[in-house]
Amino acid sequence: MDVKVQLEPGTVQRSAQLLDIPLFTAAGQRVQLGDVARVTTGPAPGEIQRINRRQVFLIAGDLAEGASLGEALAEADTILVNLNLPAGVTRLPSSAAQANRQLQRSLPLLGHWPLF
Repeated sequence: MDVKVQLEPGTVQRSAQLLDIPLFTAAGQRVQLGDVARVTTGPAPGEIQRINRRQVFLIAGDLAEGASLGEALAEADTILVNLNLPAGVTRLPSSAAQANRQLQRSLPLLGHWPLF
């Protein structure tokens, strides 16, 4: 999930201080970023990624052990459907999500084919 924060310049001197950034739940409860996220360093993209000339932000992750892609996509959909995205911001399904949906639609049909 993309989280944007605005801090005064010089507020964060070390990456560990990012964990202390306060966030507020929909119910108004205060939590710290470190309570709900793991902050790691990684390579920054060398270029702005675009699809159909529109800037995109890719969210990637790994499935927890024992989780299925279908269940993870359904949970992500449940979370994202309740977000009020700013004007001009839309969500595009990944190629993995599209392939999974096509496969799920095909499975009932496969059960009707004779096996040789």
